[in-house]
Amino acid sequence: MKRIAIFCFFMLAMVTAKAAETGVLSKAKYNEIRNEILDNYTHRPLQGVEKIRFYLTKYQQQLTLRQTLRLRYTLVFFLVSASQFEIAFTELAQCKKLADKLNEPMLTAYYYSYLAGMLEKLENFDLSLETYIEGLKVASKANDSKMIARMNNNIGHVLIELGKVEAAKPYINQFLDFGQKINHYSYISTGFNNLGEIELKLGNLEQAKGYFLKSLELRETHGERLNSAWSYYNLAKLALLSGELSIAVSHLEQAISIFNDYDRDIESLAPKMTLADTLFKLKEFDKAKALTLSTIDRAKKFEKYQILSKAYLLLKTYYFKNENYQQSSLMADEYIKNKEIFMHKQANQALMHYIAKIDLTSKELQNSELRKQNLVANQDAQAKEYQLYLVLTFSVLIILLVYIFMRFLTRKNKVLKKTIAKLNKTQTELIEAEKISAITTLVSGMAHQLNTPLGIIVTAISALKERLQVIDIKLNEKSLNLSTMESFISDAKSSIALSEASSDKASQLIQQFKLISAELKDVKSSSISLKPFLFEKSNLIGGYFEKKLTLNVVGDDVIIETYPDVILEVLEQLLKNSSEHQQDNAESLICSFEIRSLKDTVDIIYQDNGVGISEEDRQQVFNPFFTTKKMSSCLGLGLNIAHNSVTQLLNGKLLCEPCEQGAKFIIHLPLSIKS
Repeated sequence: MKRIAIFCFFMLAMVTAKAAETGVLSKAKYNEIRNEILDNYTHRPLQGVEKIRFYLTKYQQQLTLRQTLRLRYTLVFFLVSASQFEIAFTELAQCKKLADKLNEPMLTAYYYSYLAGMLEKLENFDLSLETYIEGLKVASKANDSKMIARMNNNIGHVLIELGKVEAAKPYINQFLDFGQKINHYSYISTGFNNLGEIELKLGNLEQAKGYFLKSLELRETHGERLNSAWSYYNLAKLALLSGELSIAVSHLEQAISIFNDYDRDIESLAPKMTLADTLFKLKEFDKAKALTLSTIDRAKKFEKYQILSKAYLLLKTYYFKNENYQQSSLMADEYIKNKEIFMHKQANQALMHYIAKIDLTSKELQNSELRKQNLVANQDAQAKEYQLYLVLTFSVLIILLVYIFMRFLTRKNKVLKKTIAKLNKTQTELIEAEKISAITTLVSGMAHQLNTPLGIIVTAISALKERLQVIDIKLNEKSLNLSTMESFISDAKSSIALSEASSDKASQLIQQFKLISAELKDVKSSSISLKPFLFEKSNLIGGYFEKKLTLNVVGDDVIIETYPDVILEVLEQLLKNSSEHQQDNAESLICSFEIRSLKDTVDIIYQDNGVGISEEDRQQVFNPFFTTKKMSSCLGLGLNIAHNSVTQLLNGKLLCEPCEQGAKFIIHLPLSIKS
């Protein structure tokens, strides 16, 4: 014990000396560094990135975990300002790890806020909305009223961008009410501006104008000149809808001028495109064309492919009206090219986002397991200390026995630790393999399904492009006749119709893919009487099928508290599966529901009189993209969607049971979803 005490004293002295040597960076010094970065590099983000990395390296041993995290969040802000989004994604992942170590909801909420803001800048509004909602949940746990208010405003703004203005209203009103409560002029002006955008999209021009003017007045009164640019931009859009083109030009020029004064080139792109379009309408072609071309140069620098698409589409229309069909064709090619790049980047962003979420979830599970192991190790150490205390009070004989026992236990622990390490390694490898396999299956399935409609669209566009080149040549050679032109128009209509049909099919496929991930969006729980609910809803669903359908509902009449809309989705998938696999020569499809009430649960036994499911197929019937029919007629997602809905949303189980005739499924549900 004396030796142990001397050793501990020696180690404590070394640690104290090391701490004295390095020291912890004081709060005043840290604030000085951070203010220097924000004051000097906000308008030079790339230089700001270099400066932050320099300080992170220089004070690596002195920065606290919280100080490091705040500097890294500032680093992400600069990376996003410089459009370095891929690097920003990586840095945000590091921020999430640090925030998890600190285990403070407020710091985690900043992660979601930065990530959602970056996705919003990339115009990936669906993912941005999803991330803001997750951030709102975390901010609510932290009980930070300002962060909650900002999250509400951000959610409302993204909903406006998605065209869901009625859904956006409650979020914006909560944000505005909070701003008025604390008398925060910046919050109030932003709230008025967003309410104006809602009224503008609803077509209430007078109300929108009132909100925009209130916002502008507050911003100019309190010196928020940069934010006033957005008010002028919105007033310009209002003037365009009212047909006041000259007033719109004045407002747009004012907004662009303010953005230029603050070196905000990216923010000025959208007003510049609106101004160019307005100038074309005013027939100021030279000025409009020059502005469009300069905007294209800036948009290329910042890789703003959505702006580039709009610019090329505007030039295409301009050249076509001026009968410069060759240039118009070139602009059309550029429009399609940039649109494809934009869609490809959005798809990559979504994939990166979900892969990052899977990776973070996996690491969180591993960290949780490590914490459990550390707790066990600490308890084991405390037990050994107590044993040592007892050993010192007993005789030499007992000391000898304990010594022999400890040697034996040590050998066993070594074997056990090796076994645990091997199991952990195997578990990690299995998780990674399963994750890669799931992603591979999903991506390959999506690619296979989307390949056909996208291929048709590309083929149709290529064919139309070739015919357009022929028309262009004949037009230049002055050999174009009415018959050729009519033939071209007919082919063009067919190609466009074919492309639109394929686009609709691709859109429908994407909507089905979204259903794979079971989520609760605007779904409320309620108490229902299960028997009449099944009878009414199944008959309603059966009415949409072409083949004759006979439905039977028997068993106990049970009242359950659940999500009726989710149950309806499960019923639809089961009935649809039975209908799709019915034999062609069968006279009628008979489906039955049997309700069995248990203690705290209820079983719904569904069975049809179809061809049934083989034992081999039952093992994989809930896998995505598994189908016994051709993929062209059946995606193989229905039962996977039903399984995810029951297990993830209804807290139940969906089982496929063997049956002598037909298919048999058992839906096992709790009587109350809240329990």
